[in-house]
Amino acid sequence: MIEGTSVFDWFALVISLIVVLSIYLRKAYRGIENRVFLGVVLIGLFTTVFELISDGILAVTPLTRTTQGIVYLALYGYFINRQMSVISYIMLAFSASGTTYRMKELKNRILFTGPFFLLSVFIITNFFHRQIFNISMTEGYVRGPLMFIVFGFSMVYGTIGLLYLFTVRKYLGTTKWVAMMLLFISIAFSVVVQYYHPTYRIEMLSAALAVLILHLIVQRSEDLMDQTTGLYAWQLYQEETRRLMLAEKQVSIFVVRFLNATEVRIAYTEDRYNAYIKEKAELMKKIMGKRIKDYKIYIHSSGSMHLVVGKKNFDFETETPELLSLFTDDIAYDGFGQRLRPLMCSIEYMRDFHNPADLIQFGLFFPQFMKPNQTFIRASDVVHEKNYEIQKNIPKIISRGLRDNNFEMYYQPIYDVKKKCFHSAEALIRLNDEEYGFLSPGIFIPAAERQNMIFPIGNFVLEEVFEFVGRDDFERLGLTYIELNLSVDQFLHENLHKQIAQLETRIRTKPERINLEVTESVAGISSTIGRMNIEMLRKRGYSFSLDDYGTGYSNIQRAMSLPLSLIKIDKSLVDEVETKNGAVIIENTIQMMHEVGFQIVCEGVETANQYRILEAMGCDYIQGYYFAKPMSKADFVRFLIVENHCEK
Repeated sequence: MIEGTSVFDWFALVISLIVVLSIYLRKAYRGIENRVFLGVVLIGLFTTVFELISDGILAVTPLTRTTQGIVYLALYGYFINRQMSVISYIMLAFSASGTTYRMKELKNRILFTGPFFLLSVFIITNFFHRQIFNISMTEGYVRGPLMFIVFGFSMVYGTIGLLYLFTVRKYLGTTKWVAMMLLFISIAFSVVVQYYHPTYRIEMLSAALAVLILHLIVQRSEDLMDQTTGLYAWQLYQEETRRLMLAEKQVSIFVVRFLNATEVRIAYTEDRYNAYIKEKAELMKKIMGKRIKDYKIYIHSSGSMHLVVGKKNFDFETETPELLSLFTDDIAYDGFGQRLRPLMCSIEYMRDFHNPADLIQFGLFFPQFMKPNQTFIRASDVVHEKNYEIQKNIPKIISRGLRDNNFEMYYQPIYDVKKKCFHSAEALIRLNDEEYGFLSPGIFIPAAERQNMIFPIGNFVLEEVFEFVGRDDFERLGLTYIELNLSVDQFLHENLHKQIAQLETRIRTKPERINLEVTESVAGISSTIGRMNIEMLRKRGYSFSLDDYGTGYSNIQRAMSLPLSLIKIDKSLVDEVETKNGAVIIENTIQMMHEVGFQIVCEGVETANQYRILEAMGCDYIQGYYFAKPMSKADFVRFLIVENHCEK
């Protein structure tokens, strides 16, 4: 440093102020990594300001005792902040690579920060020995013989930072690693230049430019934080789980998943849902803040929050019971939370799972492993069960089933209450795997939808059912039609109506023998393609029914606008028909649907008492184990030949 204000420092000051303003406007100050980065920027800004103050006074003001004292203070501030900036760069490397846990060990903290504190003491004692620098009334600023120690400290720590970046390269990814390397290399270059050529003061400008590049390319708030909830973004969770695997570090994870988040967001607006999530996240932070500081909360768009605690074997159920009750006893937020259906689980990563793919899959789909009325499970209780192995290998099982013809259609009769005979039947697909045996659709259908394998399964269903109802002897079974359920993806495929029309022509099937079941999730979709498919099929003579009524939050008015002839009340409601409230709901539903011209099927009827109650309420059709379980095609035909004799 010499007398005279450097234009490089003014550029550095402007760049640093722009970055600080950008961080504030983009709200990129939330989260540990963002806060570390903000610290880097602010330390660089303060260092530049101290240098400008000392240079400005030396350049334009005659030295007096007062101005000499101000210059001394500014220089001490400059040198101490300069050393802090080198430390902050390395802390940024720790934070960006997700390896800050390594600083928890006392010996590592001492090795990392000890030299900095010793150097700071050495700089402060310059007031007595004047071996680093001096402010002379005649010569101004003068370097001392021990200045090399200060610059040497920067070079040593910069070298350590460079070497550390090489060791954590696999944690950072190419873009972030290159940007971080650029920061350290530019600083190292500018330190060497400024030490040997004091007039070329480019150190602060180099640091400011490198920080600007980091901010624009790497430190993007949208990649780190979810802008609507203020929680960590899902992309960062995926990166974090990969880093933890590479470091073989064990952590505890708590997941809360709202099963019906999509339906609730549609029905009650996205803003209200996000406000609820933000409120819950703040309460989670208060609960965890009393127990442990090392935690992060990530958000997934499907409706789940993932709390990662940097401690192994953290028992959420016993150590933070209020965390579980925060969702199970939810009456807050104007009752909005009671509309959501939260399920929770705890995971020990890297004990229960050893790679990010298995961890993420389980965290998103753990509800399928839970028992009825269960709201919380531990991953360790299910990962060794057969059901988990099936889910883990389900893509292979489905592919094998399609290849080896392991899929088979079953049929469950539907009883006509007035005519006292079977009126129709629902087609249900089954999978008999050579390794795992019979698998229910509840296991492989959701998996097929996730793996984009639902279309070949759907094509199999269409072929089998159309071939069955197209047989000449179908009429002797006494059935009006067969119901089959198409997935949301099939309804949203633009060629569905053409595919069914071609199938109908090839097999010579009568459209009136097919009833297509539409779930509430399909009915709630406002897709032009979906509506077009339904309308084209209606014109060809196909009928439609609304399946699983009472399980979702779709717009019922929108569903009623579809060409439906039948409403199927879900088993979850039928199970309550023997209770006072359940009976009132079902009876009013039947009456309401009859008034607007729909017939009613009650699903899941299992007892004679349920049947008698529903018959008295005016239910049109009954489906359930009380009359018959789903049967293979051969057993189904034999059953109807013997049993199906309608009353005239």
